[in-house]
Amino acid sequence: MLSLKKTIQTIHDQNERHYQEQQTHHSLPQPVLKVEAEIHEKPDPQRKKESQAKFNNGTQLALAIGTWLAFIAASGYGYVAIRQWREMISARHQAEQAVEAAIRSATYAQQSLQAADREFKADQRAWLGVPSENGLDDRGGLRLRNFGKTPAFNVRDQLEIIPSETGIADMASYIAKHPIPGWLNAGTVMPGDFVSLYDNSGRLRAMLSDVRVKQGKVIIYMVGRARYTTFNETHTFQWCGMWLPTAIAFDPGYGCTTWNRTE
Repeated sequence: MLSLKKTIQTIHDQNERHYQEQQTHHSLPQPVLKVEAEIHEKPDPQRKKESQAKFNNGTQLALAIGTWLAFIAASGYGYVAIRQWREMISARHQAEQAVEAAIRSATYAQQSLQAADREFKADQRAWLGVPSENGLDDRGGLRLRNFGKTPAFNVRDQLEIIPSETGIADMASYIAKHPIPGWLNAGTVMPGDFVSLYDNSGRLRAMLSDVRVKQGKVIIYMVGRARYTTFNETHTFQWCGMWLPTAIAFDPGYGCTTWNRTE
């Protein structure tokens, strides 16, 4: 009997504890349950079209802005390039003008120097010529004189006596066809000194005494040429005279003018 009471009491105690636990459990705050959910809306075609249009417009605007920026950059570069090109052209033009001016100055200086050199040589050089129109010395030779201020070196000469019944209209052409033979070496002629050229045949005096020459039926020509050096340059003096019996002298005119010259 006692055992049964203990059993019943034990069962009663267990039920009481169970009831207390349930009450304690229900009195505690319960945790909030969070539910995450996504709402899937059905895409709107009109909104999608507007979004695409906005994207296209933005892209076009960006392209337009980029194109203008590129154009502005290219224009600026082109302006700088053209300006640099113009500056280069101007600099080159100025350089060319400076070079041309320098060339002109150098040319003018050279010409002036050459002119001064020519004038100096012309004033100081040796000049061989006939001291008078007659041109004869006492022995019948062609007499030359150095009228210059420096010696005439390496003087070489030729002399020819040419008789003609018809006259010679162009002595230069005649001598070209009938050259004067040989050269004689006269050496050096100092300033103011004389040198005489003689015909190798020595027949001038006899010819001038001939009756036909005195009557003018035969014309006598004396043709001479001398070459000499002065200031390391070779010069030539040529003289021709036609004998005039009435004047007893040689006249350098008539056909002799084409031969006569002084270098």
